[in-house]
Amino acid sequence: GGIPISIPRISFSDQRDRHKGISHHSITVLKEIVNVSVNLPICTYNDEQLCYIKEQLISNGLESKHNIVYIENKNSKSDLEYFGLKVRSMGRNFDQDKEFFEAASTAAYYLAEVCNDSRRENHK
Repeated sequence: GGIPISIPRISFSDQRDRHKGISHHSITVLKEIVNVSVNLPICTYNDEQLCYIKEQLISNGLESKHNIVYIENKNSKSDLEYFGLKVRSMGRNFDQDKEFFEAASTAAYYLAEVCNDSRRENHK
């Protein structure tokens, strides 16, 4: 009865092509390993980045296998600052790899929305 949500690893800071946009690791898991449809929240990045990600989803058949949910999220940096969090991934901080951190933050916002909706449904 759970709601599967995946957090894709997304970056445009890594110079390796296989890590551009949705990383090849996330694509492999979502395409070849996961055997159920998952909710895949994607931040609405700038037009060029979002087009790149959408092409990855289409070319790997992920848009037909999973529920892709596009979410505008401009709160990631202010949320990190509010809680005093100094985050790093692959040695890069938020300003050096904001798309990575925005992907995780967007999934958290989606999860909060889903949990709030399910609580309302359970109290009817």
